[in-house]
Amino acid sequence: YSMSTMFNRMSGFLAELEHVCDSVERKLLKSFSQKITDWALQPWSASKDRALAGVTSDMRNSLHLVNLHSSKRNEGGSNNDDKNDGLSLLNPFDSSELLLSLVPEESYILPSAHCPLLLSFKALTRSNTEEKINVSSSGDSLNSDLHETL
Repeated sequence: YSMSTMFNRMSGFLAELEHVCDSVERKLLKSFSQKITDWALQPWSASKDRALAGVTSDMRNSLHLVNLHSSKRNEGGSNNDDKNDGLSLLNPFDSSELLLSLVPEESYILPSAHCPLLLSFKALTRSNTEEKINVSSSGDSLNSDLHETL
């Protein structure tokens, strides 16, 4: 893939991810009358669990749409660089890997003061082995936890 294609794909993905994050934040704020940081610091309850599960389900549906949009966008490519299913993004933590798609069923909203998202991706290494990568973000810091699948 050309660098231009990779940057365009990353830009498109980040724009869609920003939309997903904004939607998650709006839904969390609607679900709770108090600030999210105050809410997260209170004792856990069944109502919090239900609310977080509902917003997580909505987030996963949105992540399925991101995968679908990426596949459709790539199908319509005019050159060979653009014809590929999935995200086909460089892993920002390891440029020898391509992120192929999100794994919505293994992506979560973590119940802490900042409600970070834990996103899971299918990835392809140079040796063509598929791996699952979990990336979580909470504000200023990004953490990566790599788990090889069998």
